[in-house]
Amino acid sequence: MCYRPCLPSDEDILRSVSAMEELGFFFDTAQSKATQSVDVLGGKTVSYRSIDDTPGHVISGQYLWPASVHVAKYLGERWNEFGNPSAVVELGAGTGLLSIILAATTSATKFVATDHDPGSVLLIEENIELNQSIVGTDKSLVVEALGWGESVAPVTRHFPAEFPARMVVGSDLIYCEEVIEPLFATVAALLGVAAPAAPGEEGDTTSATAGSEPQGSIAEVPIASPPPTAPTAPIPSGAFVLAFSFDIGEASEARVAACAARLGLERRSVRVHDKCRVDTFTVGTGRRID
Repeated sequence: MCYRPCLPSDEDILRSVSAMEELGFFFDTAQSKATQSVDVLGGKTVSYRSIDDTPGHVISGQYLWPASVHVAKYLGERWNEFGNPSAVVELGAGTGLLSIILAATTSATKFVATDHDPGSVLLIEENIELNQSIVGTDKSLVVEALGWGESVAPVTRHFPAEFPARMVVGSDLIYCEEVIEPLFATVAALLGVAAPAAPGEEGDTTSATAGSEPQGSIAEVPIASPPPTAPTAPIPSGAFVLAFSFDIGEASEARVAACAARLGLERRSVRVHDKCRVDTFTVGTGRRID
């Protein structure tokens, strides 16, 4: 008899990832939290509670990754270049620090911080309470449980007049290749982008010619800090700003590029710190559904 190994299906892989996530959520929630602080734009100090340790290997939403602080500074210095959006959605918010800093340092007035991890949802709420005096009473900062690929109705109900969203943000969201498709499905829903068929599905016409560069590929651009004084044209419609503390690998980079190309998102990458790369995905002309 010849033994033939059974390769896992995509569904099996996703179930395995989900099980690992749930295990990680349990251990992260059980760990003790420490209160720390960070200085932000405008001479303000934001406090937050998180696991006071290096991020774990399974799931690490309740730790603080370096990129969140750096992307908050990057956005705060350039908010007008993004058209001064009034509403912001954060995906995979973890500690909620990115939303809290943006609420304290930008003109936006409505924030929805989301996460799939129930422990992170509670932690975000706790961190919002810690910073109520810094954020002010004129800002709305709420928390919603949201899994990528699920309905975004729980989020958009908080700002129906501003939907589709003008600004979606996230930091260190890609921890395995399998989460990329559902992540970008959620981004498309929030930005009001008409998503074509995924590769291999009926109606898909996005297969790249051999040797050609996908529309969503990275163009690494060095930037200065503080921001340049030369005027920059505002981004006319929606943007997804995604920060990275670490290299996600070639396979995940290729999947991100494919998703961006399929959705018609223009991608620009900048290195803002030695521990932070920021990718901005903007909605191409004619792709947004208003």
